[in-house]
Amino acid sequence: MTTELNQTQMQDLVQSQFKPGSTNHPASDTNRRNGRTNQVDQQLLDSKNVTKFPVPDHVDTMVHQRSTCPVESTLGAIGGRWKVLILKELFDRTKRFGELHKALHGITQKMLTQQLREMERDGLVNRKVYQQVPPKVEYSLTEMGKTLEPVLESMHRWGIDFIEHKQELEQAIEEEEGDR
Repeated sequence: MTTELNQTQMQDLVQSQFKPGSTNHPASDTNRRNGRTNQVDQQLLDSKNVTKFPVPDHVDTMVHQRSTCPVESTLGAIGGRWKVLILKELFDRTKRFGELHKALHGITQKMLTQQLREMERDGLVNRKVYQQVPPKVEYSLTEMGKTLEPVLESMHRWGIDFIEHKQELEQAIEEEEGDR
């Protein structure tokens, strides 16, 4: 059995749950202090109505206080400017911190460290420290991290299609403006 959302529940979720600063917002100070779950979250989990994104019953959608959607959880794990690029580098092979830093043009050491720590905390990256002088640290993907490769390949293909689509639209607009 799965828990699924209908269109009305999705709208309610957007309108009521995600208003920053409201006391019923899962990330609000009040809810964090009291350890309460949002009433909307519970209604969504108890729902018998359906959409096309089912959530298996064994999946605890309240692991991340705000996230009740697997897609949102995925974006939380790989979202941002650098995480996908870090993953891309680690799909090839295990790399040292310096190798990653050189490969990712524009990232600061502080940002790379932060992103790697988040990915390690989420179970996507392994960090291996060698006790030597100078210190040596290597990063590799966990089994869970490796499962993201087909996801990113699919996103890559979609991105190519989207770029072509946008170019076709822009060309059609230019042709239409030229006919005037």
